[in-house]
Amino acid sequence: MIRRAKTPGGARTHCSTRVAFAIAIVLLSAVTARSAEPPDYSAIDAIFTEYCLDCHGSTEPEGKLIMESHELLMKGGESGAVIVPGKSDESLLMKLVEGRVEKDGKKLIMPPGKKREKLKPEQIALIKAWIDAGAKPPAEVKIRELVTPKIEPRIPPRKAVNAIAYQPARKLIALARYGEVELRSAETRAVVHTLKDHRGNVNAVAFSPDGKFLYAAGGEAGWVGEVRQWDLNDSNLFYVFEGHKDAIYSLAVSPDGKTLATGSYDQKIKLWNVETGEELKTLSGHNGAVFGLAFRSDGRILASASADRTVKLWDVATGERRDTLAQPLKEQYAVAFSPDGKRLVAGGVDNRIRVWQISETAAETTNPILEARFAHEGAILNLAFASDGTTLASSADDRTVKLWDAAELKEKLSLEKQPDWSPALAFVLDNKTIVVGRLDGTVEFFDVQNGKLQTPAKPELSRAEPRGIQRGKEFRLKLLGANLVGITEVKSHDTRVKVELAKDVEARPSEIGVIVTTPNDLPRGAYELSAVSPIGESARIKLHVDDLPQIYLSGTNEIHAVEALPAAFWGVHEKSGAVDQFDFDAKAGQTLVFDVAARTLGSKADAVLTLLDGRGRVLASNNGFDGSADPLLAYTFATEDRCSLRVSEMLLAASTDHFYRLSIGAFPYVTGFFPLSVPSSRESDVELIGYNLPPDHTVKVKAEGVDEMELPLDSERFRSRRVFKVMVGNWPELVESEPNDTPEQATRVVAPGSVAGRIWHFHEPAPHPVPLPLRGGEGARRAGERSVASQPNDTASSSRPSPPASGDRVNHSPAPDAGPSSRSGSDADLFRFEARAGQTWIIETQAAQRGSPVDTRIEVLHPDGKPVERLLLQAVRNTAINFRSIDSNGNGARLDNYEEMELNEYIYFNGEVVKLFRMPQGPDSDMLFYTSNGKRRAYFDTSAMAHALDEPAYVIEPLPTGAKLVSNGLPVFPLYYANDDDGERKLGSDSKLFFTAPADGTYLIRVTDARGYSGERFVYRLIVREPKPDFKVTLNGANPTINAGSGREFSVSAERLDGFDGDIKVEVSDLPPGFSVSTPLVIQAGHTEAKGTINAALDAAQPDESNAAASKVIATAMVAGHVATKEVNNLGKISLGDKPKLFVYFAPAPQTQPAAAVSNQAGQPLEITVAPGQTAPAMLKIQRNGHDDLVTFTVENLPHGVIVDNIGLNGVLIPKGENERQISLTAAKWVPETDQLCYAVENQTGRQTSLPVLLHVRKAPGKMTVAGE
Repeated sequence: MIRRAKTPGGARTHCSTRVAFAIAIVLLSAVTARSAEPPDYSAIDAIFTEYCLDCHGSTEPEGKLIMESHELLMKGGESGAVIVPGKSDESLLMKLVEGRVEKDGKKLIMPPGKKREKLKPEQIALIKAWIDAGAKPPAEVKIRELVTPKIEPRIPPRKAVNAIAYQPARKLIALARYGEVELRSAETRAVVHTLKDHRGNVNAVAFSPDGKFLYAAGGEAGWVGEVRQWDLNDSNLFYVFEGHKDAIYSLAVSPDGKTLATGSYDQKIKLWNVETGEELKTLSGHNGAVFGLAFRSDGRILASASADRTVKLWDVATGERRDTLAQPLKEQYAVAFSPDGKRLVAGGVDNRIRVWQISETAAETTNPILEARFAHEGAILNLAFASDGTTLASSADDRTVKLWDAAELKEKLSLEKQPDWSPALAFVLDNKTIVVGRLDGTVEFFDVQNGKLQTPAKPELSRAEPRGIQRGKEFRLKLLGANLVGITEVKSHDTRVKVELAKDVEARPSEIGVIVTTPNDLPRGAYELSAVSPIGESARIKLHVDDLPQIYLSGTNEIHAVEALPAAFWGVHEKSGAVDQFDFDAKAGQTLVFDVAARTLGSKADAVLTLLDGRGRVLASNNGFDGSADPLLAYTFATEDRCSLRVSEMLLAASTDHFYRLSIGAFPYVTGFFPLSVPSSRESDVELIGYNLPPDHTVKVKAEGVDEMELPLDSERFRSRRVFKVMVGNWPELVESEPNDTPEQATRVVAPGSVAGRIWHFHEPAPHPVPLPLRGGEGARRAGERSVASQPNDTASSSRPSPPASGDRVNHSPAPDAGPSSRSGSDADLFRFEARAGQTWIIETQAAQRGSPVDTRIEVLHPDGKPVERLLLQAVRNTAINFRSIDSNGNGARLDNYEEMELNEYIYFNGEVVKLFRMPQGPDSDMLFYTSNGKRRAYFDTSAMAHALDEPAYVIEPLPTGAKLVSNGLPVFPLYYANDDDGERKLGSDSKLFFTAPADGTYLIRVTDARGYSGERFVYRLIVREPKPDFKVTLNGANPTINAGSGREFSVSAERLDGFDGDIKVEVSDLPPGFSVSTPLVIQAGHTEAKGTINAALDAAQPDESNAAASKVIATAMVAGHVATKEVNNLGKISLGDKPKLFVYFAPAPQTQPAAAVSNQAGQPLEITVAPGQTAPAMLKIQRNGHDDLVTFTVENLPHGVIVDNIGLNGVLIPKGENERQISLTAAKWVPETDQLCYAVENQTGRQTSLPVLLHVRKAPGKMTVAGE
């Protein structure tokens, strides 16, 4: 259906120049063509659009006749069909148009009324001809588009402030302007972010109650209304609500944040489900635009103010109109509920503020008017309550803003005369300040107590322009920011950088001029500046200083001729798709480095470098280096050529914040070093790796008594991306002896100890020329990242004594899971060591952790190169992945036949072994696996990897090698000592495995790159050491505030080291009087967390300085046969809060234990006993203290394998109006006997907890029989 906007109350004309022009053309052509062929309906529709839709649009059509389309027209109205095809004289429509219908002695004619323009004779003839020709539908249905002329303004347009909203937790102000919303700090007044790309004017803004989202309403007049929902955490667009047929002028969010109300010029109010975006209801009843909306504090009643001179009250749940407040004399622009919801105020064109008392039901005749105060000498534009309800603010088109005593509606004070209308008002900063936004685009802050204009906040700096300078020279810069008028000093935080204000440049609120002078020997880097005024000092910004000439580009999509190198170029991508091209002369044999700094400077740019030769062929491309989004490219040119370098945006984004600095030159550049570690107390040579390095590119290192030290790199001589740190070892630090690619050539290592290696074919020259690697290292990809280079390679110019200007080939041969042969074409390093039978060694690498691009894989082999078998994994049940694939980090999956599985069973996924942690908890729930560091843990030193949908998997039993297997028809998987990425997820892409020697003898360690890549920078440190099992415990949730008579949960988490997997007991003591805690807590074997609750008695006193932070937390465990005791960070400062809105109780069911008075007073915990494989009932109870809605629960810290098994689809809940429910605790058959403190926690009023309950898991007693019974 073609969408049209009805003209509300005649306030807008529906005819446009475009429509009139179309009608004229149609009529002109009709004179000559009518006899030749019948007119098309499109010409008739143009006439109906101009003359008829005011009365016969889809909204409240006269006589129920809708003329918005051919289909609706032919349906007719309440009088029946109005068109008789082929018979215009018999058609009711023609009779009305020609005035041939009489009713009650009066002649009826369309359009009606004396002042309404009637159809012209030629238009009537055209309609008759169309009917006589059969009244056929249009030959082609075209959806109408709103066409607006694009007229460039002669002067910059005013960016009027239409509305203001305030978020107190973030202290953030939202200013609604044309096409954008400006977010400002209420304290500093600085612009934090600008949310752009809104349609038309943004007329209303509102924050969600939890402060997570901002809603901004607007749209295109006469066409569509929209609300944009913005995520304030990242300032990204979250959702767009669209549904009105005209622009939206009013907006309100329900107090619970679940419902959004919008009011439009189309006279409609719509209610939306915030979570789903679904339109819930359309409220019809106003006969004019809806300019104001407000929810009552309980969220049950919505008030609306309209141009139809009424204020209406609506039932939010049913959508029914509860009352119409018809006392206003003219259009109403603003409406607001008092914070307590008892009173409603409204104002508009009749200059009055009216106050009504609203009843609980808001039904008709129950909402008396209390006051009608003549408030301004002009139409009232806006009304706003202070959050405490004591003050009401009003603004009007007489350019006044007044503050009123809200209780008596008495004027307290009037602000100074405003320079323009002020439609935007908001109380901020604990109601001490009122913000006024005007149509001229200005925003001012006024003191609520005295009405005086508040002085601006302290100065704010955002950036220097230009952002970088060349040292040893004097530069004039602009510093940009806010509140910069009145700056007395610009401070340099390094005495070598001299800054003074430019006296010949007038300071502006957003800009000041400075003169910066630096010495010739100032080290390259960033230097901090700040602005000082009598109000305070700004935050610091960075000025980047370099020794290269700095060239500042203007414009984008331009070709820049580079006259001399080396140099640095500053550019910015302000338009989407912008590309900057740099043309330069390259010499044969020259290696140039192209280094982009963007993200490292705080830019949003995601730059891509593309190098082309003189014929436009791509030589190399790069979009990131060493895990950074900033690209780095080095290239050795074979011949002299005029080449080009292009800088573009990977995602085509653009703004003034998408800036970059490009440094080009044949300068010495360091990207790495070898070896990564040196021995302590001895001088060692460390080789530098990079481009254009001198023949002697080593540095001397001597470390004493440290674990690592900074590599002494001459920063004046060499450029680099980062500070390099070399590790220091207190054991043998060896270096591999190449070649060591075969078992016979293996380098001997001493265990414990470490050896430095490099995956690199040192004697094999690389193809020529070679580009630099992709982002994240050679061949590495970030999740979701698309490479722009065809092949990832290492360096462009080797610094080792190999052929000049040649690189190292990166190989792409596949990496087998296990086996004696190394990758074809890829380097493999082998190391030989001795081990005794039963002796366990940890073998691990340090590479990616230290910035190396190598993705190591380690294997343990027999002396002949065959892999050492670790276990046999016998499949006992088969399964497969369903619903969706899983990545290498996810902790859950949907599996076939999960009903046959048990917790703690191992599952084999194509080389990866995981362990079941939790079964599905509903039809849309995953099975969960054990995790480590928030990622899926892999067992037996397998590595986590991605798995496809429908990939087969198996429940397996690990068996020792050589075990006698009973065939069950399912496969057996041999598992070897090998690891790609650490299965405990602590080392990233570095490797770690536990090797237990099956016999005395010699073993080999093979190190390769898992992808088959190699290169000069692919360095690593291989460590062979004995395990040192240990643990660390951290308490989370310190400094709690506990509500009186209630509790607050906390947790203790364990970091398990070197294979320690046993129980850890955590004891808490020395709490303030009146407080209790669940102790001891036990972090179960194989687990990393336990949870507890700290509770306050109903009559507990506020802790004082002597006992509030005196708690002690001690963790103990049996490690390697010895008791290990650790001190843990304590509970911090404990505070007492008010009584909560809910008290939570957790207790045994009465049928299992004698009923006792349930209280939240500390004492001996209540006890519940459950047997493995059985169920025990328990009771959840609540005492309501202000919360009357439903309550949902979880029961925390249950022993693993014990669950609440009657949770239902909506979890464990107590419905509204009820105060207790029974739950069932079920223990799996395998759960061992244990005692554990558990508790219940609710989710609606701040996660209040119950007192802990002691849960016993005990085997059911055996049955006794007596002879004869």
